[in-house]
Order: sequence, then C-alpha cells, then structure tokens
Amino acid sequence: MYCKTCGEKNFSPSNYCVRDGTYQSQEKFGFKLSGKRKFCQDCGRESRPHFNYCLSCGSALGLYTSKQNKRTPSPVSVIEKDTKMFNSKLLVVHKLSIEQFKKGLFPAILSVVILAMLSFVVLNVSQNFVQDFVFNETTELDEITRTLENMALESEVEIPDLTNMINLTDVMLYANLQGSVIEWSATGDGEAVRGTFELENSAVIYMALPLISLFVGGLILGRRNRETVDSLLSMNFAMAIIYALVLAVISLFAGFSYSASFVDEYFSVDFTLVNQYSFVRTLVFSFVFAFVFAGLGSLFSKNYRKFSGQLSSLMPYGEGVHQAFSTIVRGIGIWFVVGSIFFFTKVHDLKENIGWFLGDTPMMTLLEKGFIVVVSLSAQFSTYVWNLLHLAPLTLTVRDDTEEMTVNYSIINGVTSSDFNESEFHYVQQLIANTDIGFYLKVAIILPILLFLWAGYRISLQQENTLMHMVVFSITYGVLMSFVASITDLVFATTLYENGYPSKQMGFMLGFSTFGIFIRSFLFAFIFAYIGTWLRNINIRTKIVRKL
Repeated sequence: MYCKTCGEKNFSPSNYCVRDGTYQSQEKFGFKLSGKRKFCQDCGRESRPHFNYCLSCGSALGLYTSKQNKRTPSPVSVIEKDTKMFNSKLLVVHKLSIEQFKKGLFPAILSVVILAMLSFVVLNVSQNFVQDFVFNETTELDEITRTLENMALESEVEIPDLTNMINLTDVMLYANLQGSVIEWSATGDGEAVRGTFELENSAVIYMALPLISLFVGGLILGRRNRETVDSLLSMNFAMAIIYALVLAVISLFAGFSYSASFVDEYFSVDFTLVNQYSFVRTLVFSFVFAFVFAGLGSLFSKNYRKFSGQLSSLMPYGEGVHQAFSTIVRGIGIWFVVGSIFFFTKVHDLKENIGWFLGDTPMMTLLEKGFIVVVSLSAQFSTYVWNLLHLAPLTLTVRDDTEEMTVNYSIINGVTSSDFNESEFHYVQQLIANTDIGFYLKVAIILPILLFLWAGYRISLQQENTLMHMVVFSITYGVLMSFVASITDLVFATTLYENGYPSKQMGFMLGFSTFGIFIRSFLFAFIFAYIGTWLRNINIRTKIVRKL
C-alpha cells in the first residue's frame, strides 16, 4: 500500500509510513477468550473447566471471538499532547526554587574552575608570545620599556612589568568578551593631562574557553538530573545566574591600578594608570553565554547524537530554533575549516620562501607559532565571510578628532568610500581587485542558499503550521547573526584631555551593522527556506506520478 500523504510504498502490515510517519489507517483485528469447550472438537472426550487442552489429543479447548481494535492514535497527536504537557513545565522559567539553584550550584562553580584552568594556560602562552613578539629587542616598545626603567631608577620608583600586567582574572573576562577601559593621568608643572583608552575584545577564538567550560558544566547538570527533565530549563537558568554573578563579582576586583611619581631637578610628574571592567556588561554577557553553552551541554547529556535536534519536541516551534542554530554552526564551521587550510598554506609558504631573510625578527617569531596564528585568524575570518555572504557590507571607520573616514566592502558593490583619501582608497581598491576575492565570494553565496533550502525542507516535514515555524526560524536566525556580528566588531577609541578639556580623539572600528545584519539575515533566511519547503511537495508529486 502507499502513503496517503507522500505516496511512499509501505509494507502491508505497516501502521505508519516509513518516510514521514503518517498513520496509515490500517485496521487491526484481535481475539478474546469467550469460553471453553466442554467436549473436544477433535476426539469428543469430555474435559473439565480448568483444562486448556484435551488430555487425549492435545487440541485447544478455548473459544475465541474476533474483535476490531480501536484505531491506534496518530503519533503526531501523541507527541503534541506530550509536548504540551512537557512544555507547561519546561518553559515556565520564572518558577525558580531554592532546590533548582542548589542543583545548578555545583555545575556553575565547576564551569568557573575549568574556565580559570583554561585561562591560566592561555595566559602563559600569551605572555610568552608578547615577550617574544611585542617586546623583542628589535621593536620600539622595547626601547620605550628601557627608557621607563631608566626614569624609574633615577626617581627611585618601581614600574610594573608591562609583559605581566595582565593576570588570570583578565583572561577570564576577555574570554567572555569583556573589553578594557584604561584610564591614565599625569600632572606636573601646573599642567594636567589625562586620557582614556577603550578596547573591545572581539577575538572569536577566546569564546572557546567559556564554550568548553560551560558545555562541561551543562553536561554534568544533565547527567546528575536525568529524572527531572521537566525542570531542566529552569535549572539551566539558575546555573547561568550563578555563573554570571560569580564573574560579575570577579570583574569588580579584576584589572590593575598603578600610580607613581617621577621627580628630578627639571620636572615632577604624578602618573596614574587604571584598567577596569563593566559590572553590568560582564553580568549580561556571562549570563547569555552560560544559558546557551550550558544548555547545549544539557541537551547533549540527553541525546549526544542529535542534541540540538531535541528542541523540536521540547518547545513550541522548536524545529525552527534548531534549524536556525544548526545553519549558523554549519556555515561558520565550514568556513573555519576553509580558512584554516588557506592560512596554514600561506604560513607554510612564507616560512619556506622568506624564513631565511626574516632571521630572528618578530615576524619570524609570529610564523613559528603557526598553529596559534592559523586558528585565531580562521575563527575571525569565518565569521566575517559568513556575514559578507548575507550581502552585508563590511565597514572600516577611522575617526581623528572631527574627521571621519569610512570604507565599505560588499559582494554587490565592491569597495566604496566616504571622505577617504583618494590615493589610499585607490590602493585598497586595487589590492582587493588583484585578489579576485569578489568572484570567490559571489560563488560562495551558494553555500548559505543550500543550507537555507535544507532547513526549509526539514521544517516542511512538520505536520502543522509550517509558516509559523518559518517565521520563528527566520527571526531566530536573524537574532543569532546580529549577536555574532556584534561580538566580532573590532573597536578601539582613545581620548586625550588637557586641563580638563578634550584635545585629541581617535577611533577605529571594523565590523558590520547589527541592525543591517538582522534585516538581511531575516529576509535571506525566510525567502530561501520558504523555497525549500516546496522541495518536499515536488518530491511527493514526483513519487505519486511514478506510482501511477
């Protein structure tokens, strides 16, 4: 027989379609015991009421009547019923209790401990890298360091080691994408100068630290509470709150503060240097990371083969949320692999071709640490390319006092400029034109299109309200893409004050418009995913025609 929904051929005893699970309305017949024979129908010997078989010939003595079983309920209706009952408990996050915080306490503290251990390793690697590359004897920074040391000796003042000013707590906060706000001030001879330096940490590779630590914490949370699946989301919420509060408290004590006075016969200067973090920003970012990454670990503990796919049955329109998350992970993951191969090849070629010329220079030190360079560049590269493939322009903005210069690059328009130096703009244009990057990116657009078509096809397999699933998918995808764009922006700004008035302002920003990414991602996802829903209908019609 053939499925009434998709036309797939099924075996005659099948109750459900092997392809899409549609109930086949096959009637089942059963039998019930209505009594027992007093005499055997084969040999005629008289039997007793408690006998099931004849003592002479072994024939069965039971009397059976057939009855038609009630129709087996559709699996879709059963799932919907169970899902509604499950969601009534799962999605009520506000019903937090002390017990849930107790269950989330250990995984949250464990995640912080793992984060600290990973940060310690990164700190040692970073300090060695800074020592070898930045403060190399051939760089100007090394000369500045020596000058400061001489001034300190003359003034009998201790200055901090610039290579060890960053400590463990700083790396822990950097891993949660917290930026630094460094303030400095100097006074002397009746003059007062101060300045601020703001740097947002946008290194995607740092996200691996909270991802690993929180995923393990979520895994432990799910393993320890297998019997309380209905409140797993609430426990995950409680764990995220604890994790965020711990890091927010750490942010109050992180950073550094240094002050010194330099005095000689010619001048007297009081110098102060302070690095601090935002309590609110740390609280918000840490909570979001904990809720998402620990949630993935909890789902993995339930079904490691398809952990994000469980959202389809754990929440309303969960298939749309699952496909949005999966599409971003697949897309960025593919470009991470491509970027790793590309940068590894380039680093290897540079070492082979000009390694003899570089000698012991900082550039050669950078090439020797090829693995770190390749992974870091590939992580940043993959997010930028994935945003570009949604037709969003990559914007470079340079601000110097009242002047602001902007350069945009998009797949459609190429390089465009606003108030940028003509010669420098022409150089950038020629540099990009000589690499054929525009051609490769236009060809690469096929990748997100294929992923959207696949997502739409998977969503179309839902039995009801496909359009609503599509809307949820597109909105979720747009929000996630906006978040990715916001955390990968490279931004720094500095302001110099003289006698209380700003005298110099400089800034730099490389990234994407968050709102622009949301609009483009939403439209891109909805259009092509909706086209993907037609693939299922075409497939069904094709099979029906073939059967006819």
